[in-house]
Order: sequence, then structure tokens, then C-alpha cells
Amino acid sequence: MLMFYTIWILCYSDAKDITLKSLNGGIIMRKTVLMVCALLLLPGLSHAAGYVIGTYGFGGKMDGSSWGVELGGVFLSDLHPNGDALSAGIGFSVGNTDDNPPSASVPPAGPPIKKYNDGNEYEGYVNFGAELIPSLFGSIGIGYSTQKVLSIGQSGGAYYETRDETEKYVTGMIGLRYIIEGFSMGIGFHTRRGVMLNLGVAF
Repeated sequence: MLMFYTIWILCYSDAKDITLKSLNGGIIMRKTVLMVCALLLLPGLSHAAGYVIGTYGFGGKMDGSSWGVELGGVFLSDLHPNGDALSAGIGFSVGNTDDNPPSASVPPAGPPIKKYNDGNEYEGYVNFGAELIPSLFGSIGIGYSTQKVLSIGQSGGAYYETRDETEKYVTGMIGLRYIIEGFSMGIGFHTRRGVMLNLGVAF
């Protein structure tokens, strides 16, 4: 049930901040997510094991830390050059980027103009991996994140909102993961979140 609920959020929810459906390129992303879900859910493809990991990122362009969760599976596949294991997962992360902008009324406004992150940055992504040596996987992923931004000016001691927009980013990640029965850990790099650490369980 947890996986089906995650699929519903990523593919069909109307919530603007977290759905991929409302983003540019969302159709391609949804198809990719559904392909990953098929790899995880169809028993005829392989004898699969699952994993759930928590992620933490710091030191990236986003200028803030991030937290997230990823659900996935590990399975033997003929697609691997040596017939070893592949992995596939879907995840969601939240960047701690809220600048707590001051309350502001509508224009007109004068200088100076300053940009504020209004709320956190949200990302959905897919991740694929291949076993390099027993239990050690190389992984690569792609995602899409959004950040609401307010431009606020000041005039006569009062704040005025001059612009309200949503910035959108295509994200990428690469890393290494060590996965054994009951345990998973890894490290990698993310184009927005910087250094990424992950820790969780495999079952």
C-alpha cells in the first residue's frame, strides 16, 4: 500500500508543490516513474529485494540542508553486463530553504528589491543503480525540483511584494551504495543539494 500511495502522489496528485504532473517535462518524468514502479512491482521480472532509505544533503547550490526518503528494489537482471544486480527507486526530498520573508502588501514598491525563498524546495526523482562488485552499487538519478520565490521592495519603512514566481530545476545525482540484507548506506553528489548521505534498511 505504501508504494501505491507514493505512485499516486507522484503521478496523479493535484498538489502544486509536490506533483510532477504540473511541471514542465512532467509527462516524461511520470512515464519514467511508472517504469521504475513496474520494475519494483512485477514479480515476473526477477527475484527482488526492497529497500527504504533516508537521505540528507548539505553544501550545494541550494544553500541549505535537505532531508528525503527513497523506496526501491534490488533485483538480478540480464540487463546487467555480468548478470548481476540492478536497483531502481523513487524518492522525494525537501530542501530547508525557507527565508521567512517579511509580510508584504501589493505594489507599488521602490528599491531596494530583495529575493526571498517563500517555503522549502521540493523535489521528486528516480534513481537507477548497477552492482559493481558484490554489494557495492554505482547509482545515477534524475529529478525535478521547485522553489517559490518572492521579490520584495521597501518604501517608507513598509514592505511591498513586486513579484511572485516559482523557480524550477532539473536535478541530477551520482553516488555509491553498499547494500546487504538488512542494511543500506551510501554517499553521493547532487547538483542542487551537494553532498548526499543515505542510510536505511534492505529487506
